[in-house]
Amino acid sequence: MDRNRLLMIAAVLATVVVVALGFVVGVNPQLTAAADARAQNSSVAQQNETLRAGILTLKSKFSKMDSLTTQLATSQKSVPSDADSPAFITEINDLASKTGVAVTTLTLSDAQAYVAPVAAESTTSSASGSALPVAPASVTNAAISGKNFSVIPVSITVGGTYAQALSFLDAVHTGDRLFLVTAFSGSADSSADGTSGTWTVAGYIYALADADSVQETQQSTTSTAADAASASSSTDTAAGK
Repeated sequence: MDRNRLLMIAAVLATVVVVALGFVVGVNPQLTAAADARAQNSSVAQQNETLRAGILTLKSKFSKMDSLTTQLATSQKSVPSDADSPAFITEINDLASKTGVAVTTLTLSDAQAYVAPVAAESTTSSASGSALPVAPASVTNAAISGKNFSVIPVSITVGGTYAQALSFLDAVHTGDRLFLVTAFSGSADSSADGTSGTWTVAGYIYALADADSVQETQQSTTSTAADAASASSSTDTAAGK
């Protein structure tokens, strides 16, 4: 083998080595970087789609903000975070005025811890085989318990006709404050026109707080009312009334 052929072979080998080194050192990292960039672009595109979907969801919820705010205000009136006795008493007086009855007594007992109802076994037929009405199933929520929910026993006695008393009963049951009516009783006054009488509505109102906290607000309200009454009495006495 002559010298020229050896030089040619060496040149070819050197070229192959240079090309291989160029691929390893220059081209391969670029290909790897390009693959990484494509993967990142795909990931970013997926994130953008997720963010876009989230923005659309937020826009949809924001469009309902006014409605949700109104619902929240209604719910807070229905079940406040404390006894809110003054507002309830004002509502009862307003309903009495609208239905034509006169409130003679209104008693709010101490708040009690809420106890979830226990579903009773339903009975669909009597001993004679006739069908009996079935009470609706009790609805409970594990998030509501005696630790964050309380009931306040209420008794309201009014004077008026039977029709007026029924109107008052319906108004109380469907008023702003959630009121569960548990009893309605009374009798017409036979000494008068036979239609007027005294009627008592009993039931419960609710507060979204534990019983101890609600009792504190009840005591605070009672103390404030007593102080106001005392101040009024002192003013009347000073005026010579």
